Amino acid sequence: MPKFRKVPACLADVVHQVISDLDLEERFRVEVDIPNNIPLPAPVRPLAEIVSALAEQATASMEAGGEVAFIGWESPDACELEIADSGRGLLERPCDLPAAMQMTGAELSWQNCPQGGAAVTVRFAKQQISRQAA
Repeated sequence: MPKFRKVPACLADVVHQVISDLDLEERFRVEVDIPNNIPLPAPVRPLAEIVSALAEQATASMEAGGEVAFIGWESPDACELEIADSGRGLLERPCDLPAAMQMTGAELSWQNCPQGGAAVTVRFAKQQISRQAA
């Protein structure tokens, strides 16, 4: 579980903390493209567990020096986070569901990237987000 030094205010805060806690920038090229105006799409602890588990799965399929990207966007009906990497394809790696998925109602989808590697997209439906906030 990430060790937050301050209370995360948005999705980008959680992703940056996971990157720091896993020392990803020490071993890989890391790109983060998540606008700071995307709010937390789930409670902090399960969200951090999901991001951490998926980041560890992505980096376990790569050699040191590989690339991993965290891309976030928001649509009228969902908030999404994609974690893409330059590692092996989907058939050559585990694609496990983090235990915290049940707590958030998020959906995962995996795909091979055209340039190599794979990506997992986590989709948080806004209807589910508003139920959790209530």
